[in-house]
Amino acid sequence: MDNLTTEMLDTLEAGELDKLSPAVLSDLAWKLAEEQVVLKRRDKALHDTFERRYASKASEVLLADGRDTGTARFSDGGFDVTVTRPKRVKWDQAELRAALDRLDPATAQHVAKITFKIDERRFEALMDDSRFILGAARTVETGKATYALSEKVAA
Repeated sequence: MDNLTTEMLDTLEAGELDKLSPAVLSDLAWKLAEEQVVLKRRDKALHDTFERRYASKASEVLLADGRDTGTARFSDGGFDVTVTRPKRVKWDQAELRAALDRLDPATAQHVAKITFKIDERRFEALMDDSRFILGAARTVETGKATYALSEKVAA
């Protein structure tokens, strides 16, 4: 196809897309990947521009309110600017466990959410009896499939 563009994915019906050859599907996948790289670069450039232009003003607004995270609102010319700095909390796992052990058990259960996980490679390496015992608590779900097409090379 000479006029192959990713816009075809927006305009063609599902049945028409299903009839495209593997070569065309492969070309579309490559073009889409290239566009994603360009889009990510453009998005970063715009975000960096916002950072240079508005980060210090947002810090001033937040600090004036005694905060360093949250939403800051101010004006720039005829535009209302909203800057949101999300709060990201990280806990030192060893220190947290020790602190929870010092609390009353009822209080610790009330404030803490504990998740146990087993690395899949370690699970697979277990002896059969241990795998059987732990397997009762294990559910395997499939994730989103990925697809790739590559042209066969003649041998």
